[in-house]
Order: sequence, then C-alpha cells, then structure tokens
Amino acid sequence: MMMKELNFESTKELKHKIASVQSKEPTVISFDDEQLAFYITGLFRPKNIYDCFVIFSAGTLCNAFVKKAYAPKEVRNKYTFKGFLDAQVDRLLDNPIESVKVLHNDKFSVVDIYGLKFSFHGLGDVKGKSNCTAKKADTYWHQDNLRFTPFAKELFDISKEFITAGKVSKQNAEIFKTIAEKLVNVNKDEAKKIINNLLLDLREENTTQL
Repeated sequence: MMMKELNFESTKELKHKIASVQSKEPTVISFDDEQLAFYITGLFRPKNIYDCFVIFSAGTLCNAFVKKAYAPKEVRNKYTFKGFLDAQVDRLLDNPIESVKVLHNDKFSVVDIYGLKFSFHGLGDVKGKSNCTAKKADTYWHQDNLRFTPFAKELFDISKEFITAGKVSKQNAEIFKTIAEKLVNVNKDEAKKIINNLLLDLREENTTQL
C-alpha cells in the first residue's frame, strides 16, 4: 500500500486495510527487517509526525517478530525494544508533536497518529511519566479495537517508503542510512562501536541545541 502523506483521510484508509486482515495469517517478517526496526526504535528521535510513524511501526514489527516460532533464538521472546519505546514515549510527553496523542502508563500505552492507534503493553514507566490510567488507555484503544501486529510488515514497509521519500527529519534519515548500510548483519562488537558513535553524535547535537 502506497501512502504519500499522513492525514486523517490516509490513516482512515489504512485502518480499513488493517481491519481486513485481523483474522488472517500475518505476512512473514524477515530478520533483516527486524534488525532495522530494532535499531530504529532505539536510535531515531521523534522530530515530526513521520518520525513518530516510523518509530512506532518499527516497534510494532519487533513486537510481532519476537513472538514467531521462526524468530532466531537470540531475539525470540526478547522485549528489549520496549525499553526503547518507553524512552520514545517519554520524549513525546516532554516535547509533544502536533497530531500525535499519547496515553501512557506502566501497563498499557497508546500513541495515536491521526487516529491510527499504536498500542503496547508494559513499556514500563521508569521516569514516572504516566499521564493516564491503564483503564483509560485501554478504553481509548478499544474504540477501534484494531490489532496492528497482523499488519506489522506492511506498516513497516510504508514507514520505509516515508524515509525514502524524505518525510522523516534529516537527522533520522542519516541515522537510517547508517543502520541500513553498517549495522544489519555485523557482529556484536562492531555493532556496539557504530551505535556508540551514533549515540555520541546525538548527545552532542542535543547539547548544542540547549
């Protein structure tokens, strides 16, 4: 599915697509895509609505992949990415982005992008950023009651199209290029060096902006 813009019309159409596959077998997710998505959840920073779409589509793909029997043992039933998503939610609560609504607590969290409700259980809340009860977030999600995991691969494909189209912030576009070219399929030691360099760059940029 091609999407040129994020708005209420485009997300309404997308929700219809998601609703149509609720009871179907999800599209198979590749390990390469899972690796891309994992690094995105930890390294992207939400600067605009497209950054947010990419981050939480990536989180949805990770959430779907780790539960699959075909997932490699090193990631199967491993939920490290949820710590990254909790940090992303904290950033959005500290620096809200127009048309992105966040309902967050230590049990259930919803990130609403033009009515498209990404949901995650148990992100945590280590920094005490809860802004609603779990019941309120759950009730809000149940207004649509759409599970995104059956459509996780397709959502992530759309997010990559937004990156290619230049919709994400410049910083995240550069991070994605590094992830795609240098991080996927490298050994752990090399990956750690690349990640540390990226995090150093992010810290220096944040310090400059203060």
